[in-house]
Amino acid sequence: MNRPTSRQVVAVLLVCLALGGITAGVRIADVGAPYPAGETTVDTDQPPREVVQQSGRLLNVLDHRLVTRVYVVDDTGDRDLHAEYTHLREFSEKQHLAVYDTYATPGRSDPVNRSTQFHSFGAFLHAGILERPGRTVIYHTDGGFVSEVGVGADANATVYGPDSNAPPRFVDPNRAADVARENVRELYGDVFVPHDASWRVADRSNGTRTYVIDEADQHFETRPIPFGAELLDGSRISVTVDAETGRLRTIRERRVLRYDVPPREAGETFGQETVEYEVETRVDQYGTAEVRQPAGASPTLQQLLADLLHY
Repeated sequence: MNRPTSRQVVAVLLVCLALGGITAGVRIADVGAPYPAGETTVDTDQPPREVVQQSGRLLNVLDHRLVTRVYVVDDTGDRDLHAEYTHLREFSEKQHLAVYDTYATPGRSDPVNRSTQFHSFGAFLHAGILERPGRTVIYHTDGGFVSEVGVGADANATVYGPDSNAPPRFVDPNRAADVARENVRELYGDVFVPHDASWRVADRSNGTRTYVIDEADQHFETRPIPFGAELLDGSRISVTVDAETGRLRTIRERRVLRYDVPPREAGETFGQETVEYEVETRVDQYGTAEVRQPAGASPTLQQLLADLLHY
């Protein structure tokens, strides 16, 4: 498969955003009701489902850092880091950065599957286009965005990590286009799908509240999970929020997913593959997250003027 050119990638992104939603290959949440202006906390005395969903919507208004790590678990229970996704959202300065890294999984010559275990369209593009270890960077301001989708990397090298002191660097940053401000939310996605699943309170200690779902069918309702995958028994999700502010702290998931595997050679039929993931998400730096423009990504004059007008 030939990797699409940068112009093709940007064109696909803009067409999908123009259509008002992303539906190909990944179950994206219906955009829920906007969080009330000025609200920065969640009342944790509400029923668990309301607390969980509202804690996710806070991420659409508050500066924060979100880091998700996806591990593949083998038959012995050992796990290997398969992917790392980082969002830095600085609404106060109207800057947003997404960095998606995929790593080689020992014992496999290619990624586990073509689907992402993350909730944003940028990650979906990253997984669909990149057929090897590598990274995708998206840097967005009110004036538009520059992106670099599917750049291969050394399988053993961490190009960018959430704890790194160095900003990510574009290898070939000549990929720029305008995205309407109202579409930024769809670009980054929502962490929870609007749902009717029943959460139970599992823990109230150390200044936190933890909510859990142990049933696979209800777990599937709560999060954007790839199409074409069946979530099996043994899957579990837990969400921890701050007891005082209701702000999301962690999401921990065990996903046992069964995929249909297309035939690799003539005469073969579809098969199935079961993969176990551990997906760990943490959210921090509320109110203090700071986005640094990636090295090599200079804004265009049009972007600078748009940023000035939007302030």
